[in-house]
Amino acid sequence: MSPPLPPSACPRCSAPAAPGAAFCTLCGQALGSASTRISPLLILGILSGIGLISLSAFLIGFSLLRQPRGSQTPAATAEGALIPTPLPTLAPAGENAPQPSEPPPVEASPLPALPASGRIIYTCETRQKENQIYDQICMINADGSGETRLTTGDIFSSYYPSLAPDGSGFVFVSNRNGDHEIYYQDFATGSARPLTSTGGDFSSPEISPDGQQLVYVNRNASGKYAIFVQNFPAGEVVEIYANKGIRPTWTADNRILFVNTENGIIYRMNADGSQVEVLAEVARLGGRAELSPDGRILAYFAGLPEARQIYTLDLTTGERHQLTFEGDNYTPTFSPDGGWLAFTSYGFGENRHGLCKIYKMRLDGSEKQQLSTNPLCDWLPNWGP
Repeated sequence: MSPPLPPSACPRCSAPAAPGAAFCTLCGQALGSASTRISPLLILGILSGIGLISLSAFLIGFSLLRQPRGSQTPAATAEGALIPTPLPTLAPAGENAPQPSEPPPVEASPLPALPASGRIIYTCETRQKENQIYDQICMINADGSGETRLTTGDIFSSYYPSLAPDGSGFVFVSNRNGDHEIYYQDFATGSARPLTSTGGDFSSPEISPDGQQLVYVNRNASGKYAIFVQNFPAGEVVEIYANKGIRPTWTADNRILFVNTENGIIYRMNADGSQVEVLAEVARLGGRAELSPDGRILAYFAGLPEARQIYTLDLTTGERHQLTFEGDNYTPTFSPDGGWLAFTSYGFGENRHGLCKIYKMRLDGSEKQQLSTNPLCDWLPNWGP
């Protein structure tokens, strides 16, 4: 039987223990009575557990650092591809720092519209022989200057004017020789020459944008109004539409826009009458519609007599907008740049009971301005170069 060890010796390796030491300096054995001894295996287990906990914390922190900041889950596109989530806006540090707030929406400022340009030709009432009223052709600049009468006549009328695309002259209808025929008058000489001589009932002549064709309305062999096309200034006459189409006008791509006021439909077709398509159906549709130069906006008028208003229809979005809200307004026509409309109106506000005049306004209905000042009525405008 081994002799008992002195209290100052290690119970495991018998090495002398330093006074007051808790562990052996040689083998690491805990010193003291048997009841307070700690097994080295227990110590090793404790150290291993601490190590595992530290390693797990390190891996979790490393994973969080690699994840995009902001939301915990990246946003996904409609196709399933992940896109980075935007970083959040941080408030300034401090006890009185303001709370984050959603910024107010900022509306895009509209691009400034160009001033109206070109000339507007229209029908103007005049007092002639024996104080009788006859229609003639007048013209005015887009800024309201240069109001001029272009035709004369004591006992006949002229109406339905339209400027040539090159601005060199205009076509119109006149009964100066008895029947309503189509004439062309150039600005250089002021002389008018007939383009038709068949004794018909012509209306709404207009030269195509390429200057090659003339479209108009006349009665056909059955006595019904139909749309015809012929080469300009002269050529074979071709009937292209006979189903109650009126007020034809060219589009910028050499197609023809026209209306049927009985069924309230605005149509478009090719210059040979093919591919007739419906652009809009309008209740109480008026007599003229026109397409913007870029082919996107359709302008027309509709409503009860003496209360007709002007509207636009965006053919790309289907949005309709009412541009006038009082008076009687009709026959809108686009400026060459598409940013303005000229139209006939019985006036607004204090002038709403006056005789019809030529007005202009921006495409959103703003900046309405009376242009013509004739003491009688001005109507049927056509805007050109």
